[in-house]
Amino acid sequence: NGNNNSTSSHGSRLQSARAIIKGDSKEFSIAAASIVAKVTRDRLMRQYHHLYPQYQLDQHKGYPTQKHVQAIQQHGPLPFLHRRTFAPLKHMTQDEWRKNG
Repeated sequence: NGNNNSTSSHGSRLQSARAIIKGDSKEFSIAAASIVAKVTRDRLMRQYHHLYPQYQLDQHKGYPTQKHVQAIQQHGPLPFLHRRTFAPLKHMTQDEWRKNG
């Protein structure tokens, strides 16, 4: 995300990465990857909409709009899709999380 430098082990090689803040405006490959990721995510949200139309994922693509938060409150979060760290969900109890689990 551009805020952290890291080192990771990949196979037997040690690899390092350099964070580039606002990298999508500085590096073509980062900008391209960002676009591919967003388009892929939007397509997935449209597919999930067909399985879970009550969340209206085709309209907000999972962004925390008022409609999205209301749908989660009414139907519960989808455990495979919604993160517990998502601000509107942090306060939810285990029972509320199990609503759709």
